[in-house]
Amino acid sequence: MQNVKVAIWGFGAMGSGIGGTLLRKKGVDIVGVCDMHPDRMGKSIYDVLGVDRAGRPDVIIQGKIEDVVKKGEVDLCFLATDSFVKKAYDKMKFVLEQGVNCITTAEEMSFPMAQYPEESKELDRIAKANGVSLLGTGINPGLVMDLLAICLSGAMTDVD
Repeated sequence: MQNVKVAIWGFGAMGSGIGGTLLRKKGVDIVGVCDMHPDRMGKSIYDVLGVDRAGRPDVIIQGKIEDVVKKGEVDLCFLATDSFVKKAYDKMKFVLEQGVNCITTAEEMSFPMAQYPEESKELDRIAKANGVSLLGTGINPGLVMDLLAICLSGAMTDVD
């Protein structure tokens, strides 16, 4: 069985966290990363993450997504760049049009039909036309910074 070929778009706090986690998983190969931050662009993901390559091919962070997400070369793209549907829309559309499955951390994508029904329908149409899927996790930062903290501290009288 072939490993899942993954690209990561955005290698800040969320994207690098996803990358670090994926490097510890079997059956996954990170084949490309895109980030425009000058402190990361052009560097090896292993250097940025501070982890050993462990015999894996090097992955250099690219500044243009067209150099990373290409039809037939990537199975799944993690999009970790934006929080809002309007800002992430063109990026999700690009990934889907390449025939690549997309998972986005944008919190508004946890239920985009509520505020963006037309954009949601169009993304659904594009995904279906290209035989791929789009999943909005709604985790950036809604779950980690808001809901999780409320759930973990909700029964407490004081939190320091």
